[in-house]
Amino acid sequence: MKERKQIKLAVVVSNFPSMSQTFIALQLAELAKQPDIDLTIFNLGSVGEFDWIPFGARDALERVTIINLADIKNDPGFKKKKPLLMLKVYASYYQIQRTLKHLPEIELRRHMRRIVDFAYFCQIMDEFDLIHLQFSNHASKFISMKKAGFISQHPKLACSVRGFDISKESAIEGMNWEELFEHFELFLPVCSFFEDILRSNGCDKNIRVTGSPINVEHINNLQTSASDDKESVKFISVGRLVEKKGIDVAIKACAKLIKDGVSFQYDIIGSGPLKQELEDLTAQLGIIEHVRFHGGLPSQKTMEKMSQANVLLTPSRTASDGDSEGIPNVLKEGMLLGIQVATTQHSGIPELVNNDIPLAREDDVNEFYDLLVSILNSREQWDMRATENKRIINSLYSPEATTETLINAYRETLAQ
Repeated sequence: MKERKQIKLAVVVSNFPSMSQTFIALQLAELAKQPDIDLTIFNLGSVGEFDWIPFGARDALERVTIINLADIKNDPGFKKKKPLLMLKVYASYYQIQRTLKHLPEIELRRHMRRIVDFAYFCQIMDEFDLIHLQFSNHASKFISMKKAGFISQHPKLACSVRGFDISKESAIEGMNWEELFEHFELFLPVCSFFEDILRSNGCDKNIRVTGSPINVEHINNLQTSASDDKESVKFISVGRLVEKKGIDVAIKACAKLIKDGVSFQYDIIGSGPLKQELEDLTAQLGIIEHVRFHGGLPSQKTMEKMSQANVLLTPSRTASDGDSEGIPNVLKEGMLLGIQVATTQHSGIPELVNNDIPLAREDDVNEFYDLLVSILNSREQWDMRATENKRIINSLYSPEATTETLINAYRETLAQ
């Protein structure tokens, strides 16, 4: 078999590793294992703890070069090039000022130092065949650096497109999509719903739907331990406590079950700005003894908690600022664990969840309650649904499957 040419790949992340972005760590670990990929990770944000990297990915990532923007000031190469970089940055300021537009002008000197650091960062990446941004909200900065000549060797540019990138009003308003479509050669939306949005906005570049992976091997080895007690049920939700997750809808729907005499325990895993508001809601509804808030937990403990549940509640909705999900990874994890899923007609979710139980409308407590009743009244169908859900996830969302799709997209783009 003919050996494929190695791709020198730079992947740009932010705040790595991160508890809320384990899917990125899984994808990068699988890319690192590929003999035809020479991977370097560039981290624009803070440096996280390796404890947040999911089981099975740590060994591969410990062998990968990770360059942190926060550490650039200590790089001998940067110290040598800094004077010339400063001259170039100031000379090119009119082209790269967009990278400062969200920062106070009174702190210009400090922010200009950041731009000098970032310019050096981009010059290092200039040596790669392809630069893949994990979040497209960083794209305008890279376009500015490209125009200013700090990315001059013409590596191909690619970016993933997730819910935050393409739905949140502040992100959309800060994005020049026409310019993005001009300078980037590859777009990697996480669901077909986002692909349709890209095309409707005039994108005529290479688009390849590439789902976020989950830790299939590890989850398949977990033993579910949920009770079969028909007199009681264990619900669980996992995610940041923000508006788009719709946890208040789930809490209100569960309160209605109390009136039906349903006995349940509802575990909520995650932290976020709405935590106190949601805790107050459970008290107001008189169900505080049925609901437990666990805060954020590492991946391993989260999976163990999920394996003990009967039904995963994921009432996703579009937030007031437009922010939406793609396909929540926790849904894939729940389906692979074999627990039932109660979710909504939101964004890319209908592409994943397609069984005999209908999805609820977004932000509709009564429909979500009806959905829970339907699930609880169809226990004889649980095993059949679980088997089909596991088949779907194993086939489409393993790191191996998503990485094969990703590398094929890279090669198509490089060949153009």
